[in-house]
Amino acid sequence: MGHLPRVNDRFNLMREKAILKKVLVVDDEDITLNVICRIIQRDNPSYIVLTAPNGEAALEVVNAEVPDAVLLDINMPDIDGYEVCSRIRHTTSLPYIPVVLLTGMNITTEDRLHGFNVGCDDYLTKPVEKQNLLIRLNTVLRIKELHDQLREERDTLEQKVISRTRELAGANAQLTQEVEARKKAEGVLRREKDRAQQYLDIAGVMLVALDGEGTITMINRKGGEVLGYEESDILGENWFDTCIPSPSRSEIRRVSRRLLDRDDGAPEYFENSVLTRSGNLRMIAWHNSLLRDLEGRVTGLLSSGEDITERKKAERALKESEDRFRQIAENLREVFWLVDAHTGAILYINPAFEKMWELPREAIYRDYTSWNKRIHPDDKKSRFRDRQFSLARSFNEEYRLVRPDGALRWVHVRSFPIQNRRNEVYRFAGIATDITELKEAAEKELQHQQQLLQADKMASLGILVSGVAHEVNNPNMSISMGAGNISLVFKEIWPILDEYFAAHPSQTLGGLPYTLAKPNLQKMLSGIADGSSRIARIVKDLKDFSRKDEGYLGELVDVNRVVESSISMVSNLLKKSTVRFEYSLHNDIPRIRGNFQQLQQVMINLLTNACQALSNENQVIKVLSSRDARGGNVTIEVIDEGIGITQNNMSKIFDPFFTTKRDTGGTGIGLSVTYNIVKRHNGSIDFHSREGQGTRVILSLPGTQT
Repeated sequence: MGHLPRVNDRFNLMREKAILKKVLVVDDEDITLNVICRIIQRDNPSYIVLTAPNGEAALEVVNAEVPDAVLLDINMPDIDGYEVCSRIRHTTSLPYIPVVLLTGMNITTEDRLHGFNVGCDDYLTKPVEKQNLLIRLNTVLRIKELHDQLREERDTLEQKVISRTRELAGANAQLTQEVEARKKAEGVLRREKDRAQQYLDIAGVMLVALDGEGTITMINRKGGEVLGYEESDILGENWFDTCIPSPSRSEIRRVSRRLLDRDDGAPEYFENSVLTRSGNLRMIAWHNSLLRDLEGRVTGLLSSGEDITERKKAERALKESEDRFRQIAENLREVFWLVDAHTGAILYINPAFEKMWELPREAIYRDYTSWNKRIHPDDKKSRFRDRQFSLARSFNEEYRLVRPDGALRWVHVRSFPIQNRRNEVYRFAGIATDITELKEAAEKELQHQQQLLQADKMASLGILVSGVAHEVNNPNMSISMGAGNISLVFKEIWPILDEYFAAHPSQTLGGLPYTLAKPNLQKMLSGIADGSSRIARIVKDLKDFSRKDEGYLGELVDVNRVVESSISMVSNLLKKSTVRFEYSLHNDIPRIRGNFQQLQQVMINLLTNACQALSNENQVIKVLSSRDARGGNVTIEVIDEGIGITQNNMSKIFDPFFTTKRDTGGTGIGLSVTYNIVKRHNGSIDFHSREGQGTRVILSLPGTQT
């Protein structure tokens, strides 16, 4: 039997293999390819990063280099990522290689399921975020290491078993030959035949006979081979002085003496080291029996010994391997488990399970369905409604866990089969990762993207409003000036017309009697002038609203002017929403220091929310302004008789992106922006509302005497 590699050599080999990782990145976009390569090499400079611009090139690299992991873009010009992944999985000459698919933001659930069905291990969303990329890459590489380590340990053990089986077969064959040779021997005395029969009755590999003083009276060929002696060189020598190492010599003598004295407590089986002729130590497992003469007196010991040196080394190596596996598994933050493929019973699960699931491991060992107890009911229903829950299968799933305190945690759970040497699946190994932070980061990233989109929309709206205001203002100036000039002309014409139609009462003007036409014309001229003034006022408000806000809070702002301009801005929405809009502004209100445009945005948000809360046009919206005589604060109230706010939602109304009107276009940023503006003005905003009883918003801002 060959020597096993030393523990340190194996450990150093494993470290070298762990450091020199090959990662293949496949993407037809050079920018994405370069970004991902830089992230990986910057964080793991020892990694070898391979690249491929398309699917066919990726398959060539995989077959030539056999990378440890593949980051694979889905959409490519020749063959897509799904097909590449499927071909990798169906190439039997390749080892297990984790595949992470790179996808855009618009991937569907069906696309994800298709990816997992063709064999991908994970997804990454482009644009790739550094931390997310490194976490996913390190996770799949760790799974790869565990998979390879388990496979190597399995192959090593299988080779040891094969080798040991061959050795035992050879030993048995040799023993059989010796028995046959002894049976055929002629001329041996009957007493010697009986003694030989006693020797052969003990099934063993190494046969040694000692007399009462420990002298070697017989040793077989195998015994001589193990000890390194020819039979003629060792017969007649004292066994204890020649073949037992000095540290254990006295103890072995005592054991032999007890056997010869027929002490009932003496062991018939024991293990001890023997010293070979070359000075090496071999571990022998002994089976002992007493030799007797024809009168039945004890004359010595017959011992059958099996050389278990290699087996002991293998056992130590196996124990060290198991210890390493346990050290790795029990220090993982992820949950790792092994399942019997036939019974579904949990064979091993690491301590991380207790922290992640908040269940004792004993519970899952007793009943593997305990796993199911923490899964969120909605996720349990959607994932397991068509099958009985089982861990004895391959899967790649994400779902939520509900902890005893009600807290939710997202987990990514994967399981893969382990085959024996007959290529039969006999176990499943799995790993569960807490991805709550990743989910939260993804949600924050989505919110950030929505904020950027909204900000871009507002910037575009400002540009559009400014341009429209400019285009409307020019023709409106002509209308305003023309209406004024026409009014001046008619002041001189009316007396002439009065005199003419007094003399000709039957004549009409514009198809109407003069007495009706004159007031209509006067009303029309007045309406043109008033309308032009209103257009000018709206244009001014639009230009003020779209003007770039520099964030300066030192203006002296007239709050009543803020309210009036805001009402003007949303007047059309107010007219469509209610026929009972009322506002009352206190005349003696101090100015405040702040930003007119920002406060205008606050009022527009509050008025818009009030309009959206109404269920019919007969419900009232009121706006009131007043001053606090004691504190000098300015108060604005916006009151509506709309649907009100539920108690559950009251605590969330200022949260960014919280909205109950998302299906009608609500973004959920209006009140969040409003709250921040009010706080920057050192003011306060309070909501008083009950569901079905309307809402009263009180905005308080510090006034100034300046």
